[in-house]
Parts: sequence; structure tokens; C-alpha cells
Amino acid sequence: MTERTEHAKKLHSHIAKILHVGEKIDRDKALHTILLYGGMLAETLFEYEEPDIVMEQTFFRIADLLETEPEQVELDELLDVLPGMVEMDFFTEKGRHIAREAENQLDKGLDDVHEIVIGLIISDFPEWHEHGDIDMTVARCLRILMETVITCAIFETAASEFCDILIDDFISEGWGVDISLASLAALSAVYGLEGIAEEKKKDAITEDDKKKLHDDLVKVMQGEVNRHATGKDSKWTALNPVNDEQDNSHYHEMLEELREPIEDFFEHVGFGDLMGRAVAVAKAAGRLVAASTADDGGYMPGPVGQMIVLRGLQSVFSKRENV
Repeated sequence: MTERTEHAKKLHSHIAKILHVGEKIDRDKALHTILLYGGMLAETLFEYEEPDIVMEQTFFRIADLLETEPEQVELDELLDVLPGMVEMDFFTEKGRHIAREAENQLDKGLDDVHEIVIGLIISDFPEWHEHGDIDMTVARCLRILMETVITCAIFETAASEFCDILIDDFISEGWGVDISLASLAALSAVYGLEGIAEEKKKDAITEDDKKKLHDDLVKVMQGEVNRHATGKDSKWTALNPVNDEQDNSHYHEMLEELREPIEDFFEHVGFGDLMGRAVAVAKAAGRLVAASTADDGGYMPGPVGQMIVLRGLQSVFSKRENV
């Protein structure tokens, strides 16, 4: 048994344990496994100078090995099957973490991880379809995998790009770090509310909708802080937005200015999902909180950075009755 084969078995067992997969996999567990595989695969692609080209080659290779083409269906229809964007971010980031852990245990690092993930995919998809209870064809599993890898790559690229935009084009031009963080968080909430409004059509956005969106975006930002901060994992649930009674109208003026280059990026990469945009912007806000509150010379204490982005979120939820 080669090192790669042995590690593939360990990874497969580890993933099954994480997801509590029993003897027969169901649809939800299969979807979560695909998200993990997508995150692992995306992490291996980030090492290449031209990850988009390698990604396309990888998709063709997997399709050839599976002897099937990805399901040809409109993305809007596929989104009805896919987990939500917050859930997708959670599981793909977990997959990226698994890939980085495995990298340190293999001779060829992420190159080996790349091959292992492909091996797991071409083994699992037909097995699930034949013996599982997933109600999905191999072609649909492949299409979901592809959309997952693409979305994960966009999330990572967007978070990095938006941090650069905020630093180079706004903070360096005189915006304060605090107002910059708050405005970025506010923009994530705006995208999220627009996404809910689009989904609900004529139905009004409820307070429960706002609370869920608030909690989802906080989860995304906290995840980024915990992944990138140098200090201990933080708990945000006990924190409240800072200075709630102050006028927050200036955020709305500033986030419109900030939105323009961010909107340009999304249009350039063809990423139109509004909730996905909310998640991408929230990831950037969380990452900037981590950089601004780093133990080795950060701009502000961790709780202050966290409360600033919470206030940015609150400025949108308290002012916008609808979108």
C-alpha cells in the first residue's frame, strides 16, 4: 500500500467521522461531503500560478475518470439543491483546513492532496449513486462539486481583493480603520437583505429574517477572525454593537462609495448570487478585523474590532425596513 493510498483511507474515514456518516450515506451527508471535497480541491488549486486553468483541467479529468459529463442545468435551478452560501462557506473552509493538515503529512504536500481528493471523488460518487440514499445522479454530484470549487475560489479571491481595495483605495486615502471595517460589514448586510428580498419577492422582510441574516454574517466574520487572528478564538455572542445610540447615517454614504469597486469585482467574475456576495464581503470584514487586532502590533484590541463590525451590521438592520 502506497503512502498516498494509506492516507486516502485515513482521510475518507476522518471525513466520515466529522460528518457522522453511517453505513449508508444520505443526501445531506453526501452534499456536505461534496462541500468538503470542494474546499480541499480549491485549497490545492491556490498553490498554482494560474489556478483557473488548473481548475478547468481538473474538472475535465474528473469527468473523464467518472465517464460522465456534469449535469447541464441552469444555475438558478441548481441553487435550489445546493446548501446555502453560509453553509457552503463553513464546509468548504473546513475542507481547506483538512487539506492543509494533510499537506504536512505527505511527501509532495498539496500535490498529493490534490490526487487523493480526485481519487476519493471518483470512488465515492458512483458508490453513493448505486448504494446510497442520495437521490442524485453522478452527473449532478459532479456539477455540484464544480460549483462548490468555483464558489470557494471566488470567496477566497474576493476576501483578499476586498481587503486590498479597502487598504489601498480607502484607508490610505484617509478613511479611518474603524469606519472602514464598519462600512464593509454594513455592505455585507445590504447584500444579504437584497438577497432575502429577491427570494421573498413581494413578501416583507421580517425581524426573524434580519436576525438570522445578522447571526449568519457574524458566523462568517467570526470564522475568518478565528482562522487568521494570532490570538485565541473569540466568542462574539456576548458582544453588543458599540455606541448603538449614535447616528449611523454616515455608514450609508460611505458604503455606497465602497460598493462600486466591489460590485465591479463581482461583475468581472460573474458572481451574481446576492447572499454569496454578502458572505464574500463578510469574510473580508472578518479578515480585516483579524489583521487590525493582531497580537503582534494590531491597530486595536480584539473586542473593539469585533464590536465595530457588529455596529456596521446594526446600522443597516436598524435603518432599512425593506430593500
